[in-house]
Order: sequence, then C-alpha cells, then structure tokens
Amino acid sequence: MEARKTNPMVAWFRAPDRRPLILWGTWYFYVVSIVLGMIALRYVMHLSPPREALAGYYAFAAYTTHFATMGYGAWFVLVLPLTLIVPLRKLIAPFGVLLATTIMTLLLLDTLVFGQNQFHINALTMKILGWKTWGFGIIYFFILLAFNSFLAKFVWDTVVGKSRKRRGGLIATVLVVMLVSTHILHAWADAAYYVPITRFTHYLPLFYPTTAKGLIIEHGWMDLEQARERQMMKGVRQYEGVITYPLAPLKFSEPAERKNLVLILADSLRPDMVPSEYMPNVTAFAEDNIAFGNHFSGGNSTRMGSFSVFYGLPCTYWKHVESIQRTPVVLDRLQERDYQVGIFAALPLYRLASLDRTAFAKVPDIVNLDLKKFSTGSSRDREITDRWTRWMDSRETNRPFFTFLFYDNPCAANVPPDYERQVKAEPGATKAQALFAKYKSGAGFADSLIAEVLAKLKKQGLWDDTVVIISGDHSHEYDDCGLGFIGHGSNYSRYQVGVPLAVHWPGKSAAMVSRRTSHNDIAATLMTDLLGCENPPSDYCSGQSLFSDHEWDWLVVGSYHDTAIMQPDQVTINYVGGYFEVRDNSYRVIEKPRLDKDVIMQAMNESRRFLKK
Repeated sequence: MEARKTNPMVAWFRAPDRRPLILWGTWYFYVVSIVLGMIALRYVMHLSPPREALAGYYAFAAYTTHFATMGYGAWFVLVLPLTLIVPLRKLIAPFGVLLATTIMTLLLLDTLVFGQNQFHINALTMKILGWKTWGFGIIYFFILLAFNSFLAKFVWDTVVGKSRKRRGGLIATVLVVMLVSTHILHAWADAAYYVPITRFTHYLPLFYPTTAKGLIIEHGWMDLEQARERQMMKGVRQYEGVITYPLAPLKFSEPAERKNLVLILADSLRPDMVPSEYMPNVTAFAEDNIAFGNHFSGGNSTRMGSFSVFYGLPCTYWKHVESIQRTPVVLDRLQERDYQVGIFAALPLYRLASLDRTAFAKVPDIVNLDLKKFSTGSSRDREITDRWTRWMDSRETNRPFFTFLFYDNPCAANVPPDYERQVKAEPGATKAQALFAKYKSGAGFADSLIAEVLAKLKKQGLWDDTVVIISGDHSHEYDDCGLGFIGHGSNYSRYQVGVPLAVHWPGKSAAMVSRRTSHNDIAATLMTDLLGCENPPSDYCSGQSLFSDHEWDWLVVGSYHDTAIMQPDQVTINYVGGYFEVRDNSYRVIEKPRLDKDVIMQAMNESRRFLKK
C-alpha cells in the first residue's frame, strides 16, 4: 500500500523544534496577558461597578480582551515571526521572556505614575520623572525577569513537556467572541447614548473601541434623536465618572439684568480674515467692539477647539467629559436661569465634535440638518441662518435667550453660483494659493450671513441687551509655514491654532486687546461677568476673564490624538506614539531644545487637576 504523502507546509510547521515553540508561545503569552490584567487593576480601582448587567459584561469583556490583545499582539508581531524563521529554543524562550518582562515593567511603572499623577509614561514625561522612579523601574524589571523565567519554564513543562488535553481552541474562541461583542456593544452604546458602557471606555490605556454613528444613521438602524431624548430622561446618574467638575460648589450673585447671549463660530476661521476685505461685516463688528488680536483656540480641530470654548479646559478632559456626557457649567447655569436655548449648526452635532454628548447633552429637541438635503456648506449655512431667524421671531420675548450658530464656511470653501464676491486665484497660482482663494470666497459668504444675524438683533431692539461673541473653532493653513501643510489638524503652529475673537458686550467700550488670550477664557468671562459666579475661575476652568489683565505663559492644545504645550516662543508636541519634539514659531524643529520642566509640570498638573484622585 502506497504511503500517504504529507503536505510540505504541514511538515514544515510540525518540525521538531518549531511546533513546540509555537505551542509554548501561545500559552506563555496567554498567561502573560492574565498577569498584565492583574497589574492594570490600578487603572480601574476607583471605578464604581456597573449597575446594569449589559454594562457589567461589557466592562469584563473589554478589560479581558484588551490585555489579551496586548499580550498576544506582542507575541504575534515579534515572537512568532522569529519562531517561524529561527526555531531555536535557546533564542526564542529568552527573547519572549525579555519581551514579556519589558511590557510588564512598563505597565507596572505606568500604573504607579498614573495612580499618583494621572498621566501616562511617554518620551516627554520620561524627561521630567525623577531618578527614583527609574530606580524602582530597574528593580521591578529584575524581579519580573526572575518571575517570567520561572513562568516560562513552568509553561514549557506543563504544556509542551507533558501530553495532556488542552483547551486552547475553546479559550481562543471565547476571547474572539468577547472581543467582537465588545466593539459591537460600544458602537451601539455610542449611538444610543448609553452612558454605562461609554463611561468605562477611557479607563483602559491604548483602548480604541469602535464607533459607527454615521453608518448607523445611513442605514436607518437607529433614530439618534430619539435615543438621545430617552437618555436625557434618565437624569443626572450619567454624571458619575472620574472627573470632579467643578472642584467646588458654585455660588452666584444675581446680575442686575439678564443679558442675552449669541455665540457664533465659523469653522476654520483664520485670524487674518478679521480684519480683512474678505469679511467686511465681521471686521466692522470687531472695530466697533472689543477685538482680541492675539487669541488662540484650545486645539487645531473642531472637537478640541469647541471644547475649549464651552468648558475652558485642556483637551485632555474631553474623553472623560464625553464618556459621561457632562455638560459645561456655563450651559448648566444658563438653563437654571431659564434661558431659551437655540442650537443651529451647519453640521450634525454628532459629527460636530460630539457636541450632542458634551456641551449640549442636556439641551432637548435639537434638530440635526439632513446632509442629503443640504449637501453643500453654503446651503447648510443658509439654512441655519433662516432657522435662527424664524426661531428669533417665535421665541418667548419675556425670557432671555442663548443661541449658538456654527457656520461650515469658510472651511467648506464653497459658495452659491450667483454669489457676487467670489475670489479668483491669480494665473500661475500654486495649489495652496488656489485653495486659499476659494477659502476667501467661503469666508466672505459666511460673513454675509453673520451680517444678517447682527442686523436681526438690531432690528428687534436687542443689541443693547445681548452679548455677541464671534470667533472660530480653529484656524486653517495654506502652507503658511512653508512646510507643505494645507488644512488643519496637522500641526500646532499659530496658522492652525490662532483664531480671531471679537466681542460685543453692552456697556463696554471698543478696544483692541493685544495680550495673549485663549478660548479657555471664554467660559470664565461668561460665568463671571454674565452669570455672576462668585467662585474663582480655577474652580471650573483653566482660563481667566477676558476683561482681566491675564495672559497665558503656556497653553495646552490638542488634536484628535496628539497634544502640545504652546509657549510664546516654542511649542512642545507630545505625539500619540510616545515621542515628542519641540518647534519654534516658524514651526521648524529645534534640534537642541530647552525644556522648561516647571512649565511642563504646570501644564500636566492642569491637565489632571479635575480628575478624581
């Protein structure tokens, strides 16, 4: 009888040394994952246990699979390829032990630093941590090295050295099911405003669960507005979390009169548009009122820029605020004082930096624009202006009001075909110059709509009773640095973070303010000068009143992933990959930077001051 031929790949895999090493690696790093989960308990030790069964399952599944992924990821990326190429136990086992020890040591050190300082270890924090921290790290490494050496031999003797029935396939299946269900549950919870699940997400380091609001809406799987209203009915239980905001109970004195408030943000509004010929109406507004000529956003993206406007806090708090849907104290007080609130945004709030889950989480009956019906930025801007006008005509005149308008232009950079003030690029213009010309047209169109808003306030006799704030969420660059950057969210130069700010405040004279101010100062100004808060601004934000003499020496700014510490003469960027760099005002890398440890510590302290200890 002819012998059955063995598949060459199967024979290669079943080589005497290769197969046992793969078997050892899978089980050893499975145990390593369990140890990582035990070390990481410090991250969640202050988290109150979930009350709902579904949230309890999510927390368990997310925690378990996250550290299983961390352990197996290291094995799959680094150890397995080496095992396949060089299946030598004397090489693979020591390498696996050293890798596991390094991961455990860094995680243990990070939990200790996080527990004490509420920030994680990266290249920048390594520069400012004391020698004692690294001394303990070295001690931990050698202790864990001995532990992992014992563990590696135990796994080899138990799993490889003895023939016994194993449950590896079952364990792997369970972990995969839990991992998939974790991401499905989070995508659903994020869309359904289900706080018991979303509030847990940000306790885990390097954990990025799936979100799919756009996909869910596109397929009609959920009515987000109904889901949001249902969640609002559940009350203030949503505010449980890791932040203490505000730091102390707020006390208020009654202002002599309740002024109305109109806040207007234009997406990507550059500071050189005000003053400019392209936005004559906003320019005239700034000249007749109070203009801040050295003003900066809290970020280079809509998410962080708008967050700094409403909360006056560093971007590092956004994930905590969003996960528990904690509204800003400014909105809380406006609603407590029976202000009518009208929100008019040219983009859906769930796309607009999750404002539906942060600043406006307690504002009922918010209507998002249908992007299919209003497909261009100019049509959406036109629509929200018309809706605002109708709202002003139908509001209760015996109550004060707060309205927020967010214009998609200039960022959308499109105008109606019959718009008369279109800016054309010069012949031979570069790509950046051509795009900048379109941007100027978009800014001009937004300017014309803002002029309608200002005219409406004057026509209704509300000008002397209304505070009007006009600014941008962030700026927009057209290769201003000469480094090829076009757009926003890509660097922390003044061309992406600097924005114009103009304020009409009844009773205050026109002025041009040149000292450094930021969006962090807006919340302090409204709380102090409009709403009569008697607490120091430090109880609820990072800024000071715009009408004080304060100017910032450093500013924490952020994007969707990275953060930076901006100083008058340099910016220190802390990248998500763990490394950092320092750049000057022309955004060139400083090869031998001077790091001011006091400034870095002050910035990090401010970035964790509102976190529960």
